Amino acid sequence: MNMAGSFKRATQFAVTAYYLKPTQIVYRFRDLFYNKVLHRAAWYRSSFLQRATGDEPFSVLQFPYVRPAAFDSNDIEAGIFTFLNRKVNVGTPVDWTPETQSKLWIYNLHYFDYLRTIARLHQQKPSDEYYRLFRRLAIDWINHCPVSTRLAWDSYPVSLRLCNWARAYMVFEKELGADETFARQLRQSMYIQTTYLESHLEYHILNNHLLENGRALWLMGRFFAGAEPERWQKKGYKILSDGLQQNFLADGAHEEVSPMYHQIMLDMYQEIADVMSDAGEAVPAIFSTRLKMMKRWLTEVLHPDGELALFNDCAMGIAGRPSEFLDGSHEPVDGFTELPESGYYIFRNKSRDDYLILDAGPMGRDHSNGHGHCDALSFELSVAGKRLLIDSGVSDYYADIGWRDYFRSTRAHNTVVVDHQNQSDIWDRFRIAKRYRIEDVQSEGTEKFSWVAATQTGYRRIPGRVSHRRWLCHVDQQFWIICDCVEGDGTHSIESLLHFHPEVEVISPPTATQYGHAGKIRRDNTELRVLSWGTDQVIQYTGEESPELQGWYAPQFGLQFENVVWGYKQKATLPTWCGHLLWPEDSDVDLQITPLDSGVKLRVLTPEKEYQITVSPTAVELI
Repeated sequence: MNMAGSFKRATQFAVTAYYLKPTQIVYRFRDLFYNKVLHRAAWYRSSFLQRATGDEPFSVLQFPYVRPAAFDSNDIEAGIFTFLNRKVNVGTPVDWTPETQSKLWIYNLHYFDYLRTIARLHQQKPSDEYYRLFRRLAIDWINHCPVSTRLAWDSYPVSLRLCNWARAYMVFEKELGADETFARQLRQSMYIQTTYLESHLEYHILNNHLLENGRALWLMGRFFAGAEPERWQKKGYKILSDGLQQNFLADGAHEEVSPMYHQIMLDMYQEIADVMSDAGEAVPAIFSTRLKMMKRWLTEVLHPDGELALFNDCAMGIAGRPSEFLDGSHEPVDGFTELPESGYYIFRNKSRDDYLILDAGPMGRDHSNGHGHCDALSFELSVAGKRLLIDSGVSDYYADIGWRDYFRSTRAHNTVVVDHQNQSDIWDRFRIAKRYRIEDVQSEGTEKFSWVAATQTGYRRIPGRVSHRRWLCHVDQQFWIICDCVEGDGTHSIESLLHFHPEVEVISPPTATQYGHAGKIRRDNTELRVLSWGTDQVIQYTGEESPELQGWYAPQFGLQFENVVWGYKQKATLPTWCGHLLWPEDSDVDLQITPLDSGVKLRVLTPEKEYQITVSPTAVELI
């Protein structure tokens, strides 16, 4: 890295650190000291081995429900594991740190989530083979992953592994009772791992990591008895209860505003409440209240196909089907829904199975936005139950950095790119220096006309103090209008992007019209016409790798598909206006545009009626 690059990186580091909490900075230095000094000291590692014998008093935890996981027990028996859609033979005994796999893949290997599959199979049809498999895997891990082993003993995998071992202990309680040697070895390891976790809580990361630490401490404090486990339980409960008050927004969302992590946190807190209830304990009111809010929020961010909107770091297939976590207590609103604290706005027509969700919110809180993407004012659209316009997804946290940067970038989303810049200064895999803000959010919802308007400020660091304001309107619960105004000084390159689902077929690519461009796509029997104005040309991208990545969709970790992207380009002196009409009908539609001194008037001509919509900085009006 040259001097200019080094200075830029130092600046990014300083800006990122500015937003951290003092606690995070202190614990980052602690974590660095542990990794560079203590973890290399034999006396430190051996000190944990002296903390447990396996004879500590305990009582088996009762989990009312062990959620299944999608693993093949025959593969597991053969040493074959599939994570992130990558199937790898790690052998028997297991190679716990396969060099060819990413950090996230190896993390999954150490979570032991596959015990959920083994446990569920044993519950359905008890068999010694399932117990023997559990026993072999646990002993293998204990023998080959001594204290502070890289990745294996990172606090997040330790937390998830302890929970999975506790569930397995319940399911195989009878077999463990007849196999005291292994049972003692297992309990000793669980105790040692918990003492290690207590001294390695992830206060430098916070968010879902610290909450998972808290759950593991709380469960292990109930599994074991004694003064030390009692301290674990109290400490874990405080982390969890504080988290409910501090880590969730007023509309019910988890603060990282990722639907996937929200679902994971819902699963975690629901399990805690279930364990309390099954033990005959009263579930604290804050748990019950927050769980209801979390379920309501999750219900609203689901497409008609029942899966998550893919904003920020979000992937399908990680936390199970969302329906597994919903009890039917909340029905999604038909019409317009606002989730203002998390910044999601939903336009839904249940009778047509249409759904549009707009992201007009932050990337997460300033100290905890590592899972955030540059997706301000982006949206996803389903028509007749089919996803047509999509968020590009996430792929893999630890794959080639170019792919990580792409899926977090502005150009990977259905929004406006100015001068080829990102809305926020993303760097490294989970870091953000200068970040956008959302300002001046306005909205109104009626049966005939609902709209949201918001400004994102991330481009103000570009010469000319550029800003982007977007209006998104749902007209007559039938079609959508997107209007963009890019303001500032000087001449700039503008590109408005539309990302289509891989199963979408281009019926007619965008062609020039008197007002702009018109194109049509189809997925199965569902069609969408896109009438756009205010841009000079349209570029169609599909699976591009050079000069930069574009046209890639990753709905699950480890899966990437080529998809069509339309980029509507112009070189304009600011301010400039542009936009799209999204018409989900087989019938023809015409669009007429009249520029105003400060705004635009749209005349939409359909076979049944005519609509006139006026958009200005201060008002949106339907005639």
